[in-house]
Amino acid sequence: MNVEPGFKKYYDRVTISKALSDYIPAPLCEHFDKSIFDAKKLKCSKETIRKTLQTVLDNSNKQLKQYGNCDDLLENLNIYMNFPLNYKRFGDPEKDLFEDIKSDKKPYQFKSLKGSLFVLKQDFLLHLRMQVFTNFMKTMYQPAPEVMEFMIKNERPLNNCCEFIRHDEDLFTEIHKRAKELKGNSCFELDEFIDILHPLMPIMNDRKQNEEANSESETTKSGLEFMQGIIDSYPYVFRPNSEINSPDVPIVVRIFEDGDHKFVMKSELFKDSRVKNSDEKIQKLKDENGILWAVDYEEVVQKFKDQIDQIEFISVPIQRAKHAAVPIVTPSGDHCILASDAVYELLRRLISALKVFQNFNKDRWQMVTHYMNFLSSKIDLEATNRFFISTTFFDKIKEETDNYWLKRSRGNSKKNQRVTSPRLVRDVGKLGFSLEFLKEELKLLGLTKAFPDVLDYAELSYSLVFNQRKYQFLRTCDLIDAVEHCQLACVIKKFPKLSEFLRNQKMCSNLSDRYDYLDDKSKKESNIEKSTEDTNKIEETETVDSAGIADGESEEVPIDRIKDSEASIETSEGKNEDSVTIPENENSDFRSLKEPEKEEVTEQKNEIESTGQNSESTESNESTSCLECLKMKEMREELEISLEKIRIEELTHEKILENRALEKMKESINAELEKLRLMNNRIQSIEENKLKEIDRMRVEIEKKNAVCEELREKWLDCSNTMKRSEERESVIRETVKRIEKLETGLKELDDEREQMKRNNAKLLKRKEKEIETLITNAANSREEKRKLKLENKEMKRKLEQEIQSSQQKFDQYQTELNRLKIEISEKNRVIEELKKENSELISDQEVSRKELDDTMSRISIYQEKHAKIFRELLGGSTTSMATSSESSTSKKMPSPFEIQMNSFQRIKDSIDINNSLKLAKEMVEKLISVSNRPEIHQFANYEFQQYEGKIRNYSQAVELNIHNLKKSSDISSICPLPEFPSFSDKFMTEYWTEIDKKPSIELSDSECYICFSEMKSDEKTLECEHCKKITHLECASKWLQIHRSCGHCRQKQLDPNEFPTLS
Repeated sequence: MNVEPGFKKYYDRVTISKALSDYIPAPLCEHFDKSIFDAKKLKCSKETIRKTLQTVLDNSNKQLKQYGNCDDLLENLNIYMNFPLNYKRFGDPEKDLFEDIKSDKKPYQFKSLKGSLFVLKQDFLLHLRMQVFTNFMKTMYQPAPEVMEFMIKNERPLNNCCEFIRHDEDLFTEIHKRAKELKGNSCFELDEFIDILHPLMPIMNDRKQNEEANSESETTKSGLEFMQGIIDSYPYVFRPNSEINSPDVPIVVRIFEDGDHKFVMKSELFKDSRVKNSDEKIQKLKDENGILWAVDYEEVVQKFKDQIDQIEFISVPIQRAKHAAVPIVTPSGDHCILASDAVYELLRRLISALKVFQNFNKDRWQMVTHYMNFLSSKIDLEATNRFFISTTFFDKIKEETDNYWLKRSRGNSKKNQRVTSPRLVRDVGKLGFSLEFLKEELKLLGLTKAFPDVLDYAELSYSLVFNQRKYQFLRTCDLIDAVEHCQLACVIKKFPKLSEFLRNQKMCSNLSDRYDYLDDKSKKESNIEKSTEDTNKIEETETVDSAGIADGESEEVPIDRIKDSEASIETSEGKNEDSVTIPENENSDFRSLKEPEKEEVTEQKNEIESTGQNSESTESNESTSCLECLKMKEMREELEISLEKIRIEELTHEKILENRALEKMKESINAELEKLRLMNNRIQSIEENKLKEIDRMRVEIEKKNAVCEELREKWLDCSNTMKRSEERESVIRETVKRIEKLETGLKELDDEREQMKRNNAKLLKRKEKEIETLITNAANSREEKRKLKLENKEMKRKLEQEIQSSQQKFDQYQTELNRLKIEISEKNRVIEELKKENSELISDQEVSRKELDDTMSRISIYQEKHAKIFRELLGGSTTSMATSSESSTSKKMPSPFEIQMNSFQRIKDSIDINNSLKLAKEMVEKLISVSNRPEIHQFANYEFQQYEGKIRNYSQAVELNIHNLKKSSDISSICPLPEFPSFSDKFMTEYWTEIDKKPSIELSDSECYICFSEMKSDEKTLECEHCKKITHLECASKWLQIHRSCGHCRQKQLDPNEFPTLS
């Protein structure tokens, strides 16, 4: 069975304070000082959580006695806080607690009914965040706040869901391994040595802080990139299933087990769209207003048996602390509890926290009835299906309940009614309390006014508390529980709707050991008999030592002998009217052996004497001389003697037990004192040894301090030397950086500039080598230092001059670049206009083609009608004439088949694949030769491959249509032609951008902008009507066979050879 896990080993006192305020009702929280958990006090305090809870109980005006001692309260708090996503109610644990978590600790694994293992996503992410924090701490670095905020930000998408992932050992090992490497390369070898000598070396501490400040941004950036890489690699771990939408994501549904009953949440079962809800009864159950409906697991298996195979069921038990139910995670990431637990807690709140039924009067019943109506309006007490209530809705009901009774109490005080504070339950001694003590307590609390029959439930409540006791003797908290059980039984009896609701919610059968008074009388009697049998088993192990009454001898009388003697007397007397009956309340007799009360014994004695007197009077009236009456009288006297002997034995036995208990307590106290004495001696010896050890360690520390002082002086010398060397290295590093910047800035200059850069680089490298040799070989030579300074000055002067010249050239190129950008933007505008016109032309072509097809179809229809008319008029004799007329008509008007055939043939003749590919290849090679960017080269080759494939597909489509027309002469068999092959707009933009980048290539009107050669006077040329650019006719013809537009302005232009001008 799976128990949903928590992290209770790592709770801090701030979290405990929030849980305590949530676990204890608000009216009782007002009685203890909450400043105990103040953050400022917690930093200075060295108390444990256990001592802090004990302080809360001691300073609560005795209002928290029902929670027992600090161990009981801490145990119940651990149970109450043990649920997933508990940080939503109590907050995250402090970062200092992350260090206590082992790096190899894995999240809790849930086992499904099919045997597969699953992990809650939020559980895994919280462990991962803790592990990242501990990895930072192991390398003695604080984690960057940005990294932790980044991890928390990526956990937020899962706040509104409760989802599981399949446990994959290899996957989790890989993620943990990568998380451990997050800070693995950021520390260096001297870190440990620096931390050891940290108090003795302030200079080194400053150096380490400076290094951390310089590398902070780099560390943060690398940490964020690393975490983003993990998230991108495993999105199904860090993202909700709704965002992934993958069929491989498992459907996981929890089965909640409450005793023998199993049920699931309706919203969780049908959360995944792959599970279909086809049942009308279940469809009517709608989750709204804080209500979440449940469905029995057996019903799910019966109604959805065809979908069960694709669902992974996880069994999770319903957990309860002593005074509150443990929250359950909802499919939306919130929390809820069972409706029956919510109602039960509200009833206990009325009884123990608000103490509504103490100091009771007639007006109070109207208030209680009004409150029950209010409760019924908030929670459907007539529902037959099980359901949950969200904790947010339940918190609101609790607040309204407290406000309701607070207003009523203030209203009574305003009416000048005498309002007395409720009486507290008395403290119980070390030996516990008895049933009569409980009944007396119920009277003292004034509960008999509200519930006249409350004493009838005392015995059942006493047996229930006695069987569930935690220690050998009953305590004050057990007495409060017994009083609470008595009131609960009366309230539920007063309002049958509550009893019916708890029975429908299956609370009685599942928790019968705690709620015996909710079932019928037969169950009550069986529980009483069970508790009596348990008591008898305990008593049978004891014997009664008493002094002989008749003969003065001591004897041992077991309890079973007493029972047998009473039974034999009862059977021997039979059922005669004159017989003497024995009291039937065996439970009171047996309990008196454990808890003697003198009043109870005297009452029993009086009952027996009165019974004897009544029987004597009846006998004297009937016959005094009857032998049977004499025998009965003798037997009655013997019975009285035996009963008196038994009573005396009981009293002496109790005294003996008390004496034995006192002797045992004295012996235990003496033994404890002896242990304490031995422990004190041991502690003194240990202290002496520790003092000696401290003296020895003090001497060693003084020696080590002297050694550390020497090391400190040496380290100061080393640090000064390191500073000087770092200064020299920084100067050289800055020089190298300047040179690298100049090299990157001068790459786009002409050949002369590139040659100067090479010479400068060689000169700089030579100077660097000379500087290194001068630093290593002539460090102490002043003359060489002076020369080195002069050379550095000269070198700086030359570099400044070069920077100025390069800056001037850079400015010139910048102006040229701005001009080219303007031209490119203008060309882009023209290109967009051409695209619009091209799209309009294409649409016009389609319209004209549709009109042509429509016209041809009408012509064919007209020809058919015309032929029919001729055949009807001329008859069979003129068949030849009709045939000749039809042939002449066909000669005059071409058929649609011939039109389509001629158009495809003309397209085929106009396409020259080799010349087109040759021209395209020249353009690609031209672009590659002009540009030096590798991505442009790859893009150009890709465009050529696309163009080659397009033109071949286009040619094949034309030939296929020609073949189909020749074969079948059917126009409907024509396949639509693909788009006419051409380069993409992006390619043309890149082409002209790279061509125009070269300022040396300035095209004039005397040069062809396609082949870049001079146009002679005897050569044929073509001028664009829009931009007036002149090119070779041959070059323009090749270009227009591919693009049908001007290569410069992109306006529409046709090949004059293919489309000559009409005269």
